[in-house]
This record gives sequence, structure tokens and C-alpha cells, in this order.
Amino acid sequence: MSAKFLVSFVFVLSAVFGVDAQSKTSRDRSYVMVPSAEITLAIVAQPGAPVRIEDPKLFMNMQTHDFEISYNVRNVGTKAISSVTPVMWTSYGTGGTLNPHPATGVLEPGAIIKTSAPEQVTELTAELRNELGWKGRMKGLLIVMIERVTFADGTTYLDVDASNALLHYFEVLSDKLERLQNLEKSATLMPRKRKS
Repeated sequence: MSAKFLVSFVFVLSAVFGVDAQSKTSRDRSYVMVPSAEITLAIVAQPGAPVRIEDPKLFMNMQTHDFEISYNVRNVGTKAISSVTPVMWTSYGTGGTLNPHPATGVLEPGAIIKTSAPEQVTELTAELRNELGWKGRMKGLLIVMIERVTFADGTTYLDVDASNALLHYFEVLSDKLERLQNLEKSATLMPRKRKS
């Protein structure tokens, strides 16, 4: 069970990670681990949360440029958990809910659920890094956090306010960045006045 997601963020980055699709048809099911210098995957510190996200990894499909996240969810609380709802937000103001865990049963105190990484992961060589245009320049930030935990007894832990605040922050940041980029483009297109 993997935490797959496809958001408009993928379309923004597809030009950045442009790869000749015809020469890569053999890689249609192969993924590469995305270096943190290109896109950083971060986990929100939630000290009051009854679960902790551990060992996060970000992968990109070589053909489609879809992303997949693998991580572990550990019950650090004292009560059995019937559902954990993680969310992912991006610096492009996009994102959403990831697959809830566990799919069946409960997550007992101290237990861990491991989401699976893609089956085919290609080694990131210098040649492949160059082919993908990855030069160590940050292109985005992905944040994963826990939004909701439902315990086996029916009670809940919620961190919706922090989740909404983070999404709002990224939306505002994305809008400002887009306006700045549009201003820069229009400034380069404007004819300069001649000095008399």
C-alpha cells in the first residue's frame, strides 16, 4: 500500500524534469529517488500527535513524472488507532490527502505501518541527473503532516487548523511568486526609452 498522489504540482514540474519520452519507454514503470536538493520532502513536527511519520522518501516516475512518497507511520501513543489521515502540501499551493492508514484493522501502540516504495527504482547516476536537468537547484518543497487520527474507541486527534494554515501560507507564497515572475517577464518585454 503506497501513498500515491497526482497534483497540479506535477504539471508545474514536468517542464523542469523534461525527459525525451520516446527514448525512455523502457522506463515507464521505473522510478528514481528525488534528491533533497531538487525537491525537499519534509515532515511537520507535531509533538502532540499520537503518531509519527518516519523515513520519508520521494520518488518520481521516469516516464510520467508522477510522484510517489513512501514512509512509515508509528503509533507513539497509548491507544489503538483505527485510522490515520496524512496530508501533503506543496510550495506551489497544491496537495491533498494521502491514503489513510491502516487499510484494515488497528494500529496498536508501538506498532509501525510501512508504506511501500516503488518496485523498480533506478539508481540516480550523474548521466541520469544531467538527463533530468537536476543541477541541485531547489524547485519545490513538499510537506507531509498528520491531519486526523481516529482511535479505536471513536475519539479523534485533529490538527486541521495547522494543516489549513500551512496550505494557506503556500497558496499566498505561490501567488506572490507567480506575480513576481510575471513582472520579470513583462519588464524584459517592455521597450526601453531612448535618452535624448
